[in-house]
Amino acid sequence: MRLAPLRIPCALILAALCVLLLTTCSLTYASPYQTSCTREMTYLGVGGLLHLGGAIKASSNTDPTVVELENLDREDVPAFDRAYAGRWDPDVERLSDIFLASSLVLPTALILSKKEDAKALGLMYAETLVLATGGVNLSKEVAQRYRPFAYSDDAPLSQRLDRDAKRSFLSGHSAEIASSLVFAAKVYSDYYPDSRYRSYVWGAAIIGALSGSWLRVEGGWHFPSDAVAGVLWGGLVGYSIPALHHTTQIRVSIIPFVHEGQRGAIIVKRF
Repeated sequence: MRLAPLRIPCALILAALCVLLLTTCSLTYASPYQTSCTREMTYLGVGGLLHLGGAIKASSNTDPTVVELENLDREDVPAFDRAYAGRWDPDVERLSDIFLASSLVLPTALILSKKEDAKALGLMYAETLVLATGGVNLSKEVAQRYRPFAYSDDAPLSQRLDRDAKRSFLSGHSAEIASSLVFAAKVYSDYYPDSRYRSYVWGAAIIGALSGSWLRVEGGWHFPSDAVAGVLWGGLVGYSIPALHHTTQIRVSIIPFVHEGQRGAIIVKRF
């Protein structure tokens, strides 16, 4: 059975986050993050507006028709995407769903390992997903781009006539995978700035985001440009939320010295 992307109704998302917000927003945590009511309400509000905008636009959109499908012309697809028009592979598409589910688990595991900051990290991750999926939903409803499988007779007609067949740009899987993996990599880097594994963590996050996105292309659900846009949007959100919450730690060390009869001290400031 196909796993649906993260498409929770906006009202339920905001209701759950508001409960979490009440127990978190006024607290200040030691290294490396800080939350505040004003800031969290702003991020959640922006995410909510994106979802609302998508919902409003969706109410005026229509389902594909048989006539529209018959009139689809691969030559109308930009040259850099044209080779993928008509692609359809349900097995690869199911694999991409598993990839998405796995990517959502990694940040959760990292959050649970930081018990002292679990509420703040949980709120930040929720904001990341709300913003990432909000931008995706609005983009899909505005662009109304046909998915690659809509150009193929191999795909079931019922699926080609579904409203979701016109929601190709940008890729939700790509954005959600990238936002989750980049969020996890950024949080790891902030907690362990001197770790020798940082480059490996970032490398794995980038490779994972690109791999998951390419599965969507190979499965026939997105054109390459959809996937690239999804990775860029998701990566931007996944990096920005931890960065905007980060509290720079300033440590000052005083090192005395004696040199050729002179005495003094060196003040070293570490950021």
